[in-house]
Amino acid sequence: MPVAQLLKERFPGARITWVAEKAMAPLLKNHPALDQLLLVDTRRWRQGLLSPLVWKEVYRFLQYFRSQEFDIALDFQGLFKSAVLARLSGASRRIGMSRFDRKERWSNFLLNEFSVQTAGKRHIIEKNLTLLERLGIDPGNEPLDFHIYPDEEALSSVEEELKRLEMKRFVLVNPGAGWITKLWEIQKFSSLVDNIYNDLNIPALVLWGPGEKHLADRIVRNCVSPAIVCFSTSLPELIALTRKARLMVSGDSGPLHLASALGIPVVGIYGPTDPERNGPWNPHDSACTIRYECSPCYQRVCPIGIQCMKKLEVDPVLDAVKRTYYQSASLYQN
Repeated sequence: MPVAQLLKERFPGARITWVAEKAMAPLLKNHPALDQLLLVDTRRWRQGLLSPLVWKEVYRFLQYFRSQEFDIALDFQGLFKSAVLARLSGASRRIGMSRFDRKERWSNFLLNEFSVQTAGKRHIIEKNLTLLERLGIDPGNEPLDFHIYPDEEALSSVEEELKRLEMKRFVLVNPGAGWITKLWEIQKFSSLVDNIYNDLNIPALVLWGPGEKHLADRIVRNCVSPAIVCFSTSLPELIALTRKARLMVSGDSGPLHLASALGIPVVGIYGPTDPERNGPWNPHDSACTIRYECSPCYQRVCPIGIQCMKKLEVDPVLDAVKRTYYQSASLYQN
């Protein structure tokens, strides 16, 4: 998201369009650098390949998309679908990261420029910023602004729910993740929540997303401390809720990166993914991991029982929580 701001600062007369999945609209709709936000729903499109209505919708989108006469397309995702959109944009320059940074390398043929320099960076945000060097933009070392703003209606709804739960000062705990290999053990989350309450006197609000409520329920049932299962949240409500948290503990997932972008102290729990590449961005945040012999593997299925997650115990995560908490408290005081 800082990329859009840097583009607008370097090319103030340029028209910047972002193509995003429909579900991500709340993150981008108020970004000051964007002139246009085009939303797609590729999952629904794939599921409705036999539907004439879906084909009609796709055709209308592509017709409008091509009419915009883009000059440059930047592919930060490195996926086949993002490369297809870059190719269909009609842009003469279709720029992507180093071939070694692309998740689906076989999509390379859809682009015509690559940034070799991105291979020399570790964190994904650094790679994104380095891609801009192809356009003569030096990202420098200035603090990054992600421009994520809470929706007023969502903020009001969250405040009402927190008042109902009598939660004023709390830690957000997010046990879910998109991959089963990223999940930490339920009992360890429960033990961590109890220890945070005992040592810092802060209760936990346990988040859940689609299909994850059973995880939150089990964690809270196993707790002795006054932990609470979070109410259901939309993405705008999650933004509003996260801004009110004292700290977040989470696996490598969207809520973790959202909290870090919002400036909320974060402790990340990592197994198959590399915290040096995908860890929380704020230098005051923490990432806990076990360097197992095969990690980071970035695999969604593990043939040896996800040992990298199983061997990560509660104590180092608790130490990271306390260290991050006290460090952030000191920064706020200053």
